Amino acid sequence: MSQFSAEGLSGWEEIVFAQKTDYRILDEEDVSALCASSRSSASGWLKRVNVNLDEYPFLHWQWKVEKVIQSGDETTREGDDYAARVYVIVDGGLFFWRTKALNFVWASNKEKGSIWANAFAGQSAIMTALRNNREDSTGVWQTEKVDLRTAFKKHFGGDFNRINAVAIMSDTDNTESVAESCYGDIFFSSE
Repeated sequence: MSQFSAEGLSGWEEIVFAQKTDYRILDEEDVSALCASSRSSASGWLKRVNVNLDEYPFLHWQWKVEKVIQSGDETTREGDDYAARVYVIVDGGLFFWRTKALNFVWASNKEKGSIWANAFAGQSAIMTALRNNREDSTGVWQTEKVDLRTAFKKHFGGDFNRINAVAIMSDTDNTESVAESCYGDIFFSSE
């Protein structure tokens, strides 16, 4: 889906919510990565895709956090900030209320494996803490593999067979803090 080493941000569109987070393609330990530096900012990058989950149900990526967010209750609007997050979106089209998103986050205070509704989007966007500040080391690449078909069914019911967009975001606007992170290549697979 996206190899930052070969493609940079080709095909991605920037989405700005507050001040822009600074994103740059950097070589990090032999990995070409999209690195983010967020200072009281909230912006991300979105790539529109058309992925058949019957054929490619697994999403893979690497990420690392260099500077964590120290405070904030992620379940509230005031604490809805993450040093790193990966969104996977099913577009509801004209029926915007049918749009669903899974957010896989590097949490500040939530336990690893915690699941909650997004403070702004409610049950339309489900947050999952794959990593957190207490259990995962900063500055170390972490590799993720998520079964999206199973995750969408678990959190939203029904059978979702298409992914329409993937996004990454590092934001600190609500906590007015600083965070730094990097995202490696992102791709879908059959297993």
